[in-house]
Amino acid sequence: MILFILVSKTSIDVSLANILDPVPPKSELKTLERANMAIAKVPKEVSTPSEFIGDKGEFGPPLFVKLVPFAVHVAASIYEERRDRLVNTNIIDELEILTTKIHDTLRSLNLPGSLQALEKPLGLPPSLTAHAEEIRQADALTRLQRSFSDTSKLKASDEAIFTEGRELLQAEASENNQLLKKYGTDRWTRPDSKSAAAKLYAQVTEIDGYLKSAGNSDQLVINKFRECEDMLRILSSSDRDIGNFVPSSRRVAIPSKLEGEVSRLRNSLNEVSRLESRRRRKIEALREKAKKDDINNSILTEAARLEREYPSQTVVPAHFEDFFEQRLSKYDSDLAGVKSESDEQDRLTSQLESANASFVAARKGDTSSREREQALQKLENAYFKYKEIVSNLEVGRKFYNDLAKIVGRFRDGCKAFIYERREGAMRMESYVPFLIPSFQVRRLIYEKRPLPPTPLLPLPPPARTPTTPNLQHSLLLPPLLASTTHPLSPTLPTKQRNPRTDPTTCIHRLNDDAASPYHSDMESRAGDQVRWAATGTRSKSEPRGEQDP
Repeated sequence: MILFILVSKTSIDVSLANILDPVPPKSELKTLERANMAIAKVPKEVSTPSEFIGDKGEFGPPLFVKLVPFAVHVAASIYEERRDRLVNTNIIDELEILTTKIHDTLRSLNLPGSLQALEKPLGLPPSLTAHAEEIRQADALTRLQRSFSDTSKLKASDEAIFTEGRELLQAEASENNQLLKKYGTDRWTRPDSKSAAAKLYAQVTEIDGYLKSAGNSDQLVINKFRECEDMLRILSSSDRDIGNFVPSSRRVAIPSKLEGEVSRLRNSLNEVSRLESRRRRKIEALREKAKKDDINNSILTEAARLEREYPSQTVVPAHFEDFFEQRLSKYDSDLAGVKSESDEQDRLTSQLESANASFVAARKGDTSSREREQALQKLENAYFKYKEIVSNLEVGRKFYNDLAKIVGRFRDGCKAFIYERREGAMRMESYVPFLIPSFQVRRLIYEKRPLPPTPLLPLPPPARTPTTPNLQHSLLLPPLLASTTHPLSPTLPTKQRNPRTDPTTCIHRLNDDAASPYHSDMESRAGDQVRWAATGTRSKSEPRGEQDP
């Protein structure tokens, strides 16, 4: 209680002191110091952005770190095209051709059917069983039919795009011919369609040749498939069905001389088979090598070097020629290997032919296994033809995919060309609003009829000196009709014309003396128009027509 009284008294004394304390003058007041309401702080992301940018940074790599000149992208495309052409055309295709020659040689020598029939007169040879298993696993017939269907679709798509572009060119040529007939060669002076689009018309012939050649190649592949379709069906069946197709022969004793020739032929045939297997693995390794050949980092380094050494020059794809040569040199060993493969194949083929000739001579007159030999050879030939057809279809698919890009660019070029030509035609027609088609002029001359009425041009303000009727009359006609030397006007002798009675000075009257009432009425109306244009007044009897301004 005593504490509360003391606190209350103290508070009252302080309040009274504040109330009774006099207000100090302004000079004695302290100056208020400036107080910062907020402190400006720069974020670390802004002050030191390099700490947050990078492959492992918070913001990731810089946005345009991989931005390079367009010439670098073009150079990379050029290198890929050259690499693919070198690998696929100069190396792999040559090796495939050599393999095809091996199969043709074996087919002509009737191998390995003749040898298998003698070595294994009963059952199926192991090589034939392996081939049949491969055919069954690949579902050969379904695969080939699906590939034929896909190739046909690609071809139809390419032909449709090409036909669309060609029809656009034909439509433009037809439109230009119609305009040429309408206005005549003297007025319609722009070049014809073939001259204006010579490059596009050359592409029409070129692409048409591509399609015809591809169609012939496709037909050859289809015929090849039809020849071996029955044998492929047998190979894709079970071993029991194949055994029923291949007849068994009786087992005979092989003489020692024939046995030596059989062994020699078998060794030669095995060497050829090993060469073919080694070549197949080599092709696969080469394709994998080309697939892993990525030059993005190397070409960026080369572009940086060019910009550093030649700062005043713009980088162009031609500057990368030395770089291309250096990169493509890694395939020189593979390119040289084609020659060695060809030489080795020639040696083995000669050896095989010699061994087969000795084998045929040793078993001359033995026909006990002729039917079995022919059946085995048919199945072997069907297998090799299947491999060739698969390769041909792959080449055809790639060809039509590449052709799709060509015909697509061709169609786009045709669209741009026809749009440009139509715009040009519209501009030309707008430049000559009073242009009368030439066939109408010739028809009017023949029928002795005046030209269709044209809107009157505005007259200039009247001059101080009076104008002649000839000048007034010429102002009433369009510029092309006011000229007396029109290119389509006939060069006939005419009498002296009165401009007040001849409203169509661009067409000579064929017979001034034989004027019909229709001509007289037209001449009278033309004279009234000349008088009204010169004086600005109209007679009361003159009707007010729709063509009067």
